[in-house]
Amino acid sequence: NPAALAQSDDSKESQEQYLRAIASLLEGPFLTSFTSQPQTLKSAVNFLQKNDFDQANKIFQEYSLLFTNSYTRLLTIPAPPRWTNFHASLLTTFRKIALNYSGLIKIQEDPLLALTATSDLGSNLALIQLSILQELKSLLTGNNLELPSSPLFETIGILNSVPQ
Repeated sequence: NPAALAQSDDSKESQEQYLRAIASLLEGPFLTSFTSQPQTLKSAVNFLQKNDFDQANKIFQEYSLLFTNSYTRLLTIPAPPRWTNFHASLLTTFRKIALNYSGLIKIQEDPLLALTATSDLGSNLALIQLSILQELKSLLTGNNLELPSSPLFETIGILNSVPQ
């Protein structure tokens, strides 16, 4: 529910402050883990194929915590009114991905849950690229904002596609 989110105002300064807060939250360990996710998940699958559930679960647990912690920290960032739908989408997606990884941890007790989590995880990760990043680019362009210099924005390729 976007109404329950902490809000700031729609001034250019507040919007740029919001971008800096999002960038600082998602840089560093989150960005590194997120970009290495395909290789890490491949290694988790290799562990599962060898029936080494403990090693696979360790990977799934790390990602579940990573997305849960990021979700919790996102809750504290006040979003400008123009950004509440974007912020709500980001929160919802992070929560879903954290739950997907929690489902994968239960692969031995509940294989059906893990199978569903695997399918949902792919959809949720695709949503970040197909929907959330597109909305971010649109908001940046539509509000004539200066993008903070950030490894996050460089990595996701937004710096190259938004007029500065």
